Amino acid sequence: MVKNVLCDLDGTLLRMKQDEFMKEYFRSLAEKFVPLGYDKDTLLKAVWDASRAMVKNNGEMTNEQRFWNSFTEIMGEDARDLIPVFKEYYQNEFDSIKKIVEESDIQVKVINKLKGKGYRVILATNPLFPIEAIRTRLKWAGLKVTDFDYITSYDESSYCKPNPEYFREIAEKVGIFPRECMMLGNNVIEDVTAKEVGMKVYIVTDFLENEENVDYTQYMHGTMEEFLKHINHMPNVNQ
Repeated sequence: MVKNVLCDLDGTLLRMKQDEFMKEYFRSLAEKFVPLGYDKDTLLKAVWDASRAMVKNNGEMTNEQRFWNSFTEIMGEDARDLIPVFKEYYQNEFDSIKKIVEESDIQVKVINKLKGKGYRVILATNPLFPIEAIRTRLKWAGLKVTDFDYITSYDESSYCKPNPEYFREIAEKVGIFPRECMMLGNNVIEDVTAKEVGMKVYIVTDFLENEENVDYTQYMHGTMEEFLKHINHMPNVNQ
């Protein structure tokens, strides 16, 4: 029986296209850091390479440690002084990216209905960002950190999607059984790997990411509106 619902953020609870987000994110980073004296191409390469390093993380260290180890290989050890600058950026200038998000309250209804029926709700966003960036993106969706029982951020996690260990780590940290979990997400590769640790999967199709054209019809799937209706058929775990 499912008692816990893991929710992806970008493209699932947050209604936006990932490629548009990345374009605006890199534009915003350049606007912030180039005036501080950093070369645009070098900076963006360092961020990109460090993000790829986090995706390949193997549990030996947190994603935060992996990011800064990689970032400083290009930018130099003094770049660690930018940690508070990045946090300040995610609380301020980063907010300008909100313009690409499609306004809706369906995600708020989904979270509230799940919580109302007693489900533990976990924000299973790929942990490539600090909590400051996640808090800002949640605000775009009309949600708050306190709406979730647990959130994966880069300082808390040691793996990333699509590594199945990412999902196993969540279960271990929260103290839940994978077989009692459902992963709600829009990426057919990254989110479906939850099944490898025994979790159920529901693919949200509004902003579907399926670059490899994988057949996902074997899994539960539908729009967010359809998932909201699906919750009506899920048992009340409060009872």
